[in-house]
Amino acid sequence: MSPLRPYLALLIVGLSAASLLVACDGDEGGSDAEVATATSESATATTQAEEGTATMARPVSEAGEAPVFYRTQDGFATLRANEPYKVLFRITNGYAEDTLSVSLEREGQEGIELETSRVEPQGEDLPGSYYPTNVELPEAGRWVIVVTAGEDIVEIPVEAGPAES
Repeated sequence: MSPLRPYLALLIVGLSAASLLVACDGDEGGSDAEVATATSESATATTQAEEGTATMARPVSEAGEAPVFYRTQDGFATLRANEPYKVLFRITNGYAEDTLSVSLEREGQEGIELETSRVEPQGEDLPGSYYPTNVELPEAGRWVIVVTAGEDIVEIPVEAGPAES
């Protein structure tokens, strides 16, 4: 069993719960749509409980467009400087390498290169290759997350708030 598998299950459960809370609030996206312009669709992720006996299906919010989709806790709304923020990328162009290149870029600054490892989802999920990533930006402000998957390069603009005291 991959050492990342329990973390992926926790990430999916956490993202599912957050998506459900946002959906129940009736929020249509507002400022998130300005920062990360992407289409949303609902998917169902199946995760197994740590004990391995229960399987729970929960709705998961996914944004982006082919070939790069991403799942976050709240559409980058709580992205803060100097705080890790979890993103699960799903790549659908046939890219299935062991790692995915992700860079964090800001005008006038040298980019920050991240490399994330591919994981296998548990249970049934949408097709594609999955890459959980911790994004941590050093400063507040507007950034661009650049995902390179084979020949495809996708830019995701985000806004990082100031670090909480």
